[in-house]
Amino acid sequence: MQEKRQGKKQCPDCKELVGARSLKCKCGFPFWKYPVVSQQKQREEEKKRELPPITGRITISYPAGKCPIKLEELDEPTIREWIYRVLDYGIYNNRNYTIDAIIYFVREFYPTYTSEFQDAKRTIIGILCGQQDEGNSREMLEV
Repeated sequence: MQEKRQGKKQCPDCKELVGARSLKCKCGFPFWKYPVVSQQKQREEEKKRELPPITGRITISYPAGKCPIKLEELDEPTIREWIYRVLDYGIYNNRNYTIDAIIYFVREFYPTYTSEFQDAKRTIIGILCGQQDEGNSREMLEV
């Protein structure tokens, strides 16, 4: 058995001393913890992890600026028509508006602390989610 020295490590199979950075002993014992993956295999795995292609639209959760369409009244048919007009405007301008964005636009017409705002918010969630539950307000609108 050879004497251990700085910059050397001992092979557990043949007890031979090899360089500290050696990945493999002369006898064939591997020193690495993880299997070495070829570059070609790494590239193949990276291709598998790629994101799907972007459709070209931007998703907007909290819009900047004024609402493009004016909300006239708080009854359900008017709100429904307003929602679809805002969504159509977004599609025309390569934007997907989330439910939060639609609700955010209502702030322009009614302050958030008013009952009108809360009624409009409930109606929007009811129309877009099919229920009166505020928990689903983070879902993305699919048009």
